[in-house]
Amino acid sequence: MPDVYAQLLDCAGSFANEYPPSDFMTGAAENDWQLLFGAAYAHKLVPVVFEAVSKLPSFKTAPSSLKASLRKAVISSVASQAVKSEAFLRLVSRIADENISAATLKGIVCRSLYANGDLRSSCDEDVFVSRDDFARCAELFSDLGMKNTGAADDEPDVMAFLDPKSGLKVELHSRLFSSTAPLLAPLNEYFEHALASAVETVVAGTRIRTFAPTENLIFLTAHAFKHFLSSGLGIRTVCDIFKLASVYGNEIDWNCVKERLSSVRAYCFFANLADIAVTHLGFDKSPPLCQCMNDVYVSSDALLSDILAAGVYGQSSLSRRHSTLVLRGALEESNGGRLSPFKALFPPLVSMKRRYPRLQKYPALLPYYWLKRIFRYLIELIAHNGHADNSALESLNIAKSRAELMRKYEIID
Repeated sequence: MPDVYAQLLDCAGSFANEYPPSDFMTGAAENDWQLLFGAAYAHKLVPVVFEAVSKLPSFKTAPSSLKASLRKAVISSVASQAVKSEAFLRLVSRIADENISAATLKGIVCRSLYANGDLRSSCDEDVFVSRDDFARCAELFSDLGMKNTGAADDEPDVMAFLDPKSGLKVELHSRLFSSTAPLLAPLNEYFEHALASAVETVVAGTRIRTFAPTENLIFLTAHAFKHFLSSGLGIRTVCDIFKLASVYGNEIDWNCVKERLSSVRAYCFFANLADIAVTHLGFDKSPPLCQCMNDVYVSSDALLSDILAAGVYGQSSLSRRHSTLVLRGALEESNGGRLSPFKALFPPLVSMKRRYPRLQKYPALLPYYWLKRIFRYLIELIAHNGHADNSALESLNIAKSRAELMRKYEIID
């Protein structure tokens, strides 16, 4: 009987670790293939999965129309990613020409770890600069013809740009974790020092600056943790983290990894991700990972289920996205109290200040921002009225199960 998620995990592991894929789709009907590629789409792994399953005997029996449409989509995705990667490398060179100290994170840095990196598509690229260089770098992007698509109300330290010619999207950061992620905000000072000591690597003949391996591993894990605390993370992110750990394992200060991640309650989370990487994605159980998994509570089945259900950054369904509203109060108070839908709609001022900095100066605007949040939520409810993936009860159930998982990993009390 076909096992869609076993096949998805095997394809991801085959891509990351370069071993021949196994066939879990024997006897698959058209609906099974649609389920597999639906899951691959949710995890932004369609090119990866197609490349792997196209070598399997079972795929020969898949409908010709499905194979043709997938092949066309993959060719388009890979070509588009190559164009955007070239555009970004030109941009990196211009940043260096202006003597702006910048670090490239995630995206192209992760793609460079893989033998066929363009199969791992990226929505955007991330550039981290000091606050002193933020305005100058933003001005450079504008001078180069990139369109400033603005900064979110709740993330004033991030500015997004779009290159209309290549389709490249870039997020410019002056701080990596905003006050909307209070658990992770203490790492900002650490990453400011990491920016000052960034190292060079070569991607497609272009020198780019990024964090040193230890800081990069801590950042990738912290970024995944941020999304886990919100709506969730996808399996691609797990591959990125442990591919970096595999490639640079001997250069990583594992004591520092433990210390920094423990300081933000993310070390148990990391250990359970390691268990998933070793058990389901074919990564070697290296001595550092073995020690990590021996240090803390490891029971990763529920986490794996949550990851598979989440898709990339927890965007698989509206119910999951809305569950964040209910869960956020428990995370901010870390008191293990009841999850409150009322508090999700009307958070206290101290919480709202983190998401809307304008409230720091004008606290009387609190009711306005409450209404803004509720209106945005209602718009989504109306737009998706009756959809199977949009249920208030389902959102509450997702929040409850995820809160229980966070208690097990000692993220909340």
